[in-house]
Amino acid sequence: MKNEKGITLIELLGVLVILSILLTLAGSILTSSLKTSNRTTTDQRLQQEANYITEKVRNEYLKRVDDAGESFMLTIENGQLLLDENKVISEGYYYSFCLEEESCEKMTETIYRSKTNQPFQLKLTSKNDKRTHIIDTEFSKLE
Repeated sequence: MKNEKGITLIELLGVLVILSILLTLAGSILTSSLKTSNRTTTDQRLQQEANYITEKVRNEYLKRVDDAGESFMLTIENGQLLLDENKVISEGYYYSFCLEEESCEKMTETIYRSKTNQPFQLKLTSKNDKRTHIIDTEFSKLE
């Protein structure tokens, strides 16, 4: 029987095993890539939101230049970050204020224009995958 045509069952099973291994590897690489992409997207959104918040607070700080003793408040209420308890700066994240010597559980932060250096720390956490970004900066008035 030297003139056999077709494939044997063993050859077919061998091809199926190799194909299943390749598909499993491709699937795990795709899954890993999607998770990494989602993490990167979330980190970028947190960074953009942090930049936006910092710029809003900085602008408000600089507006108070006429009255060096004036202060303003940032408040966390109902999942929103509020300026002077009425103007929404940001929403859609978990927020907490911190200072190095305190825990990050404060709900209100007062920014004083009269201080030479005003530290500002805010922790942003995404709601869907709990990724975190911490704003740690200091506002200073020009003398």
